[in-house]
Amino acid sequence: MQIRVLMSTLAIAFAATSALAQRADFYGLGGSARIRGLSDDGRVAAGHLVQGGYTRGAIWERDVGWRYIDPPNGYMNLQLSDVSGDGMIFSGTSTHVSDRIFFLASRYTAATGVVTLTDINSNPPGPWERDASSGDLMSRDGRVIAGVGRDSYDAYAMTWTHNGPTRVATVPSTFSTAVNADGRFVGGTNLSVFAPFLWDTVTGEFEHIGPGNFSAATVGALSADGSIAVGGSQGWRWDRALGFRYLPRHADGSVPVGATCLSADNSIIAGGGSAEGAGQRSVVFVWTEQRGTVYLTTLLDEAGVSHDGWVLLSLTGMSADGRHFVGEGRNPEGERESWYAFLPDLAPPLCSAALPCPADFDHSGGVDGDDITAFISSWQQGEDCGDIDRSGGVDGEDIGAFIGRWQAGC
Repeated sequence: MQIRVLMSTLAIAFAATSALAQRADFYGLGGSARIRGLSDDGRVAAGHLVQGGYTRGAIWERDVGWRYIDPPNGYMNLQLSDVSGDGMIFSGTSTHVSDRIFFLASRYTAATGVVTLTDINSNPPGPWERDASSGDLMSRDGRVIAGVGRDSYDAYAMTWTHNGPTRVATVPSTFSTAVNADGRFVGGTNLSVFAPFLWDTVTGEFEHIGPGNFSAATVGALSADGSIAVGGSQGWRWDRALGFRYLPRHADGSVPVGATCLSADNSIIAGGGSAEGAGQRSVVFVWTEQRGTVYLTTLLDEAGVSHDGWVLLSLTGMSADGRHFVGEGRNPEGERESWYAFLPDLAPPLCSAALPCPADFDHSGGVDGDDITAFISSWQQGEDCGDIDRSGGVDGEDIGAFIGRWQAGC
């Protein structure tokens, strides 16, 4: 009886809804806003817009577009630099202009507005002080902001939590450039020796994890548990089991430039970056064990997606499953513009049959009727998660695939 009810429910959903194919895609985001970071599902990104000599925070939402956030009262500029995994919390930097310029790391939500965070120095700074902190990064859970702050006359990697700011003890000239999922581990660069580092904010342990040279100096991303790091102006990967190694070169012999992103399962590394306005060719790349290092434009070509006239200069965000990408480049008119790309076949969605228990669709820890409701809703909306059989589209075959998994209990 239960199976007949399930079949009838899904049949009604199928009849009532036209399937929406999940096809590879690429397009410019319009305007001149700069994009940074990307939510776990690839729907929301942070950024900023420079207009009329002022800077406003910018938030991009897929299928919606841009909206803009004004600086807090008393501040002139606002840049949003990263977003939490759920796309609800943003980190950034507010610039105050009075008798001198100073910067403060900031946090934004729709409920609170922009909230500036206290620097190591007093806030506002005294006559002998200069605040210069920036909230460049955010942990996926949104609880920790990481960046850099000034203490006396030097810069230190820092984090901010509800308890206030914390700096790397006794290690000046350090900058935070990556943070793990819960904010315990921070990666960055030590400018004194041009070496990448990993900092455990709980134990206080600080270690260099790569050679001291310019091409390897920066950590671009950390795994969820902080045991794996990627980075470098020449792309590299580090983990505790295998140590440090550079990524393999492209088929044309060039090195992968600027590893900045790591998927949630650590199987996909992506990056690409060049100086403002520099470069006559696209440099954004994707690395997997199966394919090695491949230009994103090559993958788009293989998927039959047009990117004619675009030069992809940098990758600034990737979804947790490694299928959605955002970055900056030069559009066919030669103007700087942010872009979005989607490659559904590059990796399974985080809710797909590749997970240990795909029938637990609502991730409740068990398989029950609520999973049916959750699946129907996702399928009707044509979401990635509704593509149970990973065919690249949401259609009737996914209903049969889900029924089989649900009946099996996992």
